[in-house]
Formats: sequence, structure tokens, C-alpha cells
Amino acid sequence: MSSSQIPQFRRRPTRSLAAVAFVGALALSACGDGNGDDPESPSPGTGAATAAQPVEDGDEASTLPADEEAPAEDPTSPMGDPDATMKENMEFTGADLAVSDIRLATHDDFDRVVFDVAGDGAPGWTVTPTDAPVQQGSGSPIDYEGASALSVNLHGMAQPLEVGDVAGVGGAVTEIIPDISHHGTAQFIIGLQNEAPFSVTLLDEPTRVVVDVLHE
Repeated sequence: MSSSQIPQFRRRPTRSLAAVAFVGALALSACGDGNGDDPESPSPGTGAATAAQPVEDGDEASTLPADEEAPAEDPTSPMGDPDATMKENMEFTGADLAVSDIRLATHDDFDRVVFDVAGDGAPGWTVTPTDAPVQQGSGSPIDYEGASALSVNLHGMAQPLEVGDVAGVGGAVTEIIPDISHHGTAQFIIGLQNEAPFSVTLLDEPTRVVVDVLHE
């Protein structure tokens, strides 16, 4: 923080009473044009920043500039075509990405898990349903709450992981556990009450990997 500056005061020259009276007369003649209208005010919004409009991605509101369109997806409906099979996309363009936040929301018939991804490019993913998830690399079992789980591997990621566990909110998802990042792949375990259909969707601006899990 820069040090405060001592203001410099300048003495203003005094004006004669005659000069003040003359200026006052000019002001009265300018205002008294006989039609009683006030001077026109500047139009609202002149010089103001463009307003942002709220857009929901299903779990909490984000903002887009007013000149951009909102995503077409219905935030209260699951995206994609949920089923109980493994989902994979290895066409990733990132190499040093990071999960900056994990968010969870429950809706009437599905839960939504959002992985916020920071960095340039887009991640890939491998999401596998299992009741006995293991740690990548070591193969050690991973304890979780629930009867089933989704093992989420995000590809193109940096090390280490810097996000914490996320507790369930009463829907299909019991908890979300960040595990390890190994050779560019970050692993997360989504604990489930029971095996359930799910979908995986990549959204951009900002980059997010969205996992929707149906209630069973």
C-alpha cells in the first residue's frame, strides 16, 4: 500500500461583488426560458458497465455477460442419457489442469456433481461404476460411505489435488472423496446409496465436468 500524500491547498482569487451579481443575473436569464421545463437528464446507463445476467447450471447460480446466451440445458433435468455403464472420453486438450472446486446439489429425481476445472484446455474422463473402488497406481481399496460408487478419473490434470471431501445432501450421493493425482490423472470417488444410472457432460466457459446421478 502506498503512503498517504499530504494534500496541497491553493488559495482561490476573490471575486468582486459586481462580478458575482453579473454571473447570478446570467444564471437567472438562462433558467427562465418561460416553458418551465427542467434541463434534460442524461439517459440512464450512460457510461455504466454492462450488467450480468444470472444463469443456473443446476446447483448454484453463475453469471454470464448480458451479450452471451445462457446454456440451453434445463438445470432441473439430468443432462445426457444416463445409464449404469462406464463413461469415457480420452480426447482431452489440457495437460496442467486443476479441479478448483467440487459442488453438489440434489433435485427431485437426480443429484448433480460439478467439478470446476481451472487452466487452459479441457479434461478427459473415465467414470466407472463399482462397489469396490481402488486407488489408481497402488490398487489399494478405498473406503467410502454407501452401497456403490463411481470412480471418477479426470485426465490432463496437475498434481497434487487441493480440494477436500464433500458431504452428501440427502439424495443419491453420500459423499465425494478426492483421492490422488497420478501421472496426469486425478481420482475422485462418488459414494452412492445404491447403484444408479448416471451421465457425464463437459461444459465450458467456465470449464466444468458434470456428473448427474439418478435417484433409484
